[in-house]
This record gives sequence, C-alpha cells and structure tokens, in this order.
Amino acid sequence: MKVVALSLASSLLLLVGTPAEAMPTGTDTKACALLKRSEIAEVLGEDAGKPENLGVGDSSCFWELADADGGGMVVALFRGRQARSEYDDAEALYEEGAVAEIADLGRAAFSTPLGEVWVLKNKKTAFFVTGVFDAAEAEALARLAVERL
Repeated sequence: MKVVALSLASSLLLLVGTPAEAMPTGTDTKACALLKRSEIAEVLGEDAGKPENLGVGDSSCFWELADADGGGMVVALFRGRQARSEYDDAEALYEEGAVAEIADLGRAAFSTPLGEVWVLKNKKTAFFVTGVFDAAEAEALARLAVERL
C-alpha cells in the first residue's frame, strides 16, 4: 500500500505544480473522458468505480478499483506549452535506463519501474496512467486513451 501512496503522491505533485493555463479548458477533452469504466474493467479484470475529478485543475481523474482496497488508478492530462516539459520532467525523475521506451504510442512514451505510463501525443498534449502497477496493462489503457485525444 505504501508503493501505491508513493506513486500517486509523486504523480500528484507534478499536477499541483502545473499552471492553470496548461490544463484543458472549454471543449478540450478531459481526463475522465479518456477511458470508460468498461474498458478499465476489461483490461484490468476488475470493476472500476465512477470517474472522479481529482480537483487538481480540471484534467485529472481517479477511478477506484474493486480489488485495490480503496485505491485506484489515475489519468492526468496536460495541454499547452507545459505538456512537453511535464513529460520531460517525469522522465528525468528516473535514473538513466530505469524507464522503458514504448514504441508506436503517440510521439513518445515510456513506462516507469512502478508501471506508470507517460505519453507525449504531440508537443502540446501529454498524459499519464498510474496506479495500475503493471506496465502492460497501463500501456493497454494508454493506447485506448490516446485514441480519444
């Protein structure tokens, strides 16, 4: 459970430091619209609760997972000039060689040792999936999400 809290806490620290102008506004796709509960359940093999906006800007979403004892997964979306720097900053948090590059997912993508997946769709759109702790499952969810951007 400490690993879950650490991963979510580190990811949310990145969100808190993001200026409001980097968050989606108006008609932009929101993080809660990137995945459906049924898709999460199919990929993870467990039910996902209703999506909840985390209240950090308007582009982060939490789904409680049935088998996670109150825990769950998070998707956070970054837009605008800050998207590339958020992606680069997240990658820089890990030692060289600790992240695994993911081919054919957006412009660039990587997974972390904790199974978090970051995707740079283009120079002004990035997002991450965390809380899954299995890189293959997080990648499958990221591939679904990127189609909605």
